[in-house]
Amino acid sequence: MRITGGLARGIHLLCPKNFSIRPTTDALRESVFAILGPSVPGCRFIDLFAGVGGYGLEALSRGARSGLFVEKNPHHAAVLRENLRRVEKSAAISEGNFRISCADAFLCQFPAADLLFIDPPYDLLREGIAPFFALLEKFFAENVPGAIATIEMPVDLEFPLPEGIECCGSPGKRKGRQSPRALLLRRRRQ
Repeated sequence: MRITGGLARGIHLLCPKNFSIRPTTDALRESVFAILGPSVPGCRFIDLFAGVGGYGLEALSRGARSGLFVEKNPHHAAVLRENLRRVEKSAAISEGNFRISCADAFLCQFPAADLLFIDPPYDLLREGIAPFFALLEKFFAENVPGAIATIEMPVDLEFPLPEGIECCGSPGKRKGRQSPRALLLRRRRQ
């Protein structure tokens, strides 16, 4: 797993094999950021269910000005802290604009942000999509109309989007039950 673009391109991220996480593939992250393109430099982001930090660290490398990583597991958060240090060093970014919260993503308070990344364990998504819709609705209600949310999920998971939210991109594989895809979502334009 590595950073695919920006100032820290090529930096390998730590992801211990004994961790019970499923890191986002480099190819999917690269596809998501190809769609996000010019909305990343200068943005503020929130990375929920951050794991070892793939999405948020990619945004940092590509010019995000600040970000919040939310990871409930303290062991994952410790590895994320080291990955953040390495990416900030490679990108020559001073510490302070990016922070880690070891908290439950469903209970934390969100700062204002332009981008939201949601990359939960697939089992949580299969248990029910309603809590994730609540996160999306909270994010869109509290942020500017141009804000974009990305939610990663297995390709076989289908559901109707909440009213007022539309898909503006869906990169990822289309085969295999556990194959990853991402939905890029925004408020429906009126």
